[in-house]
Amino acid sequence: MFRLQKNSMLVTLKPSITVAEYEEKLNADGLTGGYHPVTGYQVTLADCLRERTPNLLFLRYGGIEDLCVGGEVTTPKGHSFSIKTAPRSATGPDLRRSVVGSRGRLGAFREVVLRVFPLPQSQLWGIASVDSFARGLEF
Repeated sequence: MFRLQKNSMLVTLKPSITVAEYEEKLNADGLTGGYHPVTGYQVTLADCLRERTPNLLFLRYGGIEDLCVGGEVTTPKGHSFSIKTAPRSATGPDLRRSVVGSRGRLGAFREVVLRVFPLPQSQLWGIASVDSFARGLEF
């Protein structure tokens, strides 16, 4: 399952998909998930949600807990509940943030809704090399 809603810039999918497959599907539509886990692209979104795996592009897109906006969760006892995709609210607990990173203790996503973004027009990467630690501090 992979439902893309371009007007709201959200995608609903099964979290068993790998990050590489997820990005590939989004890139075909000119979009990106903005999620580049430190563990690599072959990890599943389910693993990233369970462990709250850090995002290499956190400063631009946020962490996995920010990209996740809702979904269907199953508790360890087999009960299911829905985390509604709604604007942030100041009332009540944020179940989404409680489940993301709980390592499955509070529940696991059966279906997840994630934010997506347009692909950037271009990217600029750079690298600097210095010959010593002291020079690096100077730099």
